[in-house]
Amino acid sequence: LIRRTNSTYAAAPYFMPSEACVLVFRGTNNLQNSDMNKDVTMVPLNDSDCQGCEASNGTLNAWIEALEAPVMAALKTSGCSPTAAQETSQNVFIAGHSMGGTMATLAMYMLQKKGFNVQLSWSMEGGRPGNMALMSYLNNQAFPQRQVPFWQTTHLNDMIPRTGESALAPKSSKLFGRGEYQVHFNNSDATKHVLCTDDDEASSRCGIYQFTRAQLDGTIPGPAHCALPFAPAGQMCMMVQTTDTQLYGLAPQCFFGGSIR
Repeated sequence: LIRRTNSTYAAAPYFMPSEACVLVFRGTNNLQNSDMNKDVTMVPLNDSDCQGCEASNGTLNAWIEALEAPVMAALKTSGCSPTAAQETSQNVFIAGHSMGGTMATLAMYMLQKKGFNVQLSWSMEGGRPGNMALMSYLNNQAFPQRQVPFWQTTHLNDMIPRTGESALAPKSSKLFGRGEYQVHFNNSDATKHVLCTDDDEASSRCGIYQFTRAQLDGTIPGPAHCALPFAPAGQMCMMVQTTDTQLYGLAPQCFFGGSIR
């Protein structure tokens, strides 16, 4: 639980609530996570408010079977509840990197449906958790209290934010939908970024969509996915352990975690 102790971030463009919990999902850490990422069969969510919405089976099963109960318990322990009560908050910020960004996006839907007030949240280099109907719901209906539902950060030509392949891609037979609000970093300077808010997804060439699919870099761990300019020491996957990208091959922390030393 975090508390805002003054009014500095209360007004636009921050709108920081006085109290909120922060929920963060890590990236891929083991072979089970890798298998989950590959399980992209679409499963209906059976939500009357979200007609036709489907989620990736791997991500959805991970939420239902492994994450939902401990997440709810952790939020409760931290002082956050989906029902307003004395000494509790309904406000939750959600963030995640890589697979964690994919899960964070699904968690935004899940927790908002449970009654939490999901605040402006972030998927950092995350993939796509569901079909066009689900992403349209998240982009346009789930959070009517604000103009931007959530931000997705992208860096260079990283492939992960464009997986699974979008139904809007040319000649695509895939079913995944896209986020509409993107912060793209095309260099190592965190102050030089591009905001992409074009909701005409099919014709967008902003941010990560400036690259053809053949130009995308799917190396994990690798500079495009890990060397994020806003991360500590510019390294999201290894944090401050090293800034030497040549050590990525020796330290696959995006997959297995732990110290590289």
